[in-house]
Amino acid sequence: MARRAVLGLVQIMAADQAERPRSTPAALLGGLLGGVLTAAVTGAVLLSKTRLWTSSSTAPIGIIFVIPVVAAMLAIPGSILGASLGYLASGWRHGRRLRERGMVVAGLLVVAVAGWAAWETVPELVLGRKVRAVEQMSEPTVGQVLEDRTFGHDVFVLAAIAGNPRASGETLDRLTQRSDPELHTRHSSFFDDVQGKNTREEAVMRLVAQNPNVRPESIEWLARSPNVSTVAFVASNRKLSEETVQRLATSTDQEVLRGVAWNPKMPPELLERLSRSEDRYIRMGVADNSSTPSETLRRLESDPDEFVRRQARRTHPAPLETVPPFRQ
Repeated sequence: MARRAVLGLVQIMAADQAERPRSTPAALLGGLLGGVLTAAVTGAVLLSKTRLWTSSSTAPIGIIFVIPVVAAMLAIPGSILGASLGYLASGWRHGRRLRERGMVVAGLLVVAVAGWAAWETVPELVLGRKVRAVEQMSEPTVGQVLEDRTFGHDVFVLAAIAGNPRASGETLDRLTQRSDPELHTRHSSFFDDVQGKNTREEAVMRLVAQNPNVRPESIEWLARSPNVSTVAFVASNRKLSEETVQRLATSTDQEVLRGVAWNPKMPPELLERLSRSEDRYIRMGVADNSSTPSETLRRLESDPDEFVRRQARRTHPAPLETVPPFRQ
């Protein structure tokens, strides 16, 4: 695709300067170098983003396929820019005027590609500065950001607010009242400053639930969210009421049960019931729960799953053997 774009550009320019054939090889060479250089720089930058490699267990496999695709896509405007610059440089060297049709086309293409690059990067740079500033803010400034018309609804800025340990319970409560579905999903940016301290790409509502200043009422509100992933995440939160914990324990969703199995406010009888689940992750949560009865833990020490057995033994260690007194 990049090759066709460059060749089309060269044909337009060549029709206007048949008597000056030297500009055509310059455009071809510039297009080739521009495409290769752009692809190489793109690949190198992506490889240097360790955050992309460590965001999940499958990230290294995914990025191996992503790098060639992204590099090839950006090589297209790189080729066009290189061909245009090569054409302009050759034309100026051989005394051509900028008002000539081929030179005008090349100049417009340079402006277009540069403008597109600025359009894509400048807003991200501005957003990155705002995210970093919000991460350093204290109250009442943090809460005032929610009223900002430009950044008050941006998911990356809201993630910076939710993850700020100086954000007040009131600010976090106002954030949980928002109904935007995007606040319950993960978001990732190529720009490190835009991603900010949220290097694990957590959803905004998850960051709210993890904030030490979050109020119990906010956690209760999130536990009633229509988003199952958010409910499952807060199900293990100690700030939930016992009533809400018992309600979640009767859920038919496996993800929610996996979360609530870790909650220390779970009643012993419900932990006993969940310990017999066919889901290994639910049993593992029960095995790690400090409220699980000793009888249940002893049974889980013989669980078919090795990790469940190991966790049950950590939670319910065997009594130390009596050591005979030392005799001289």
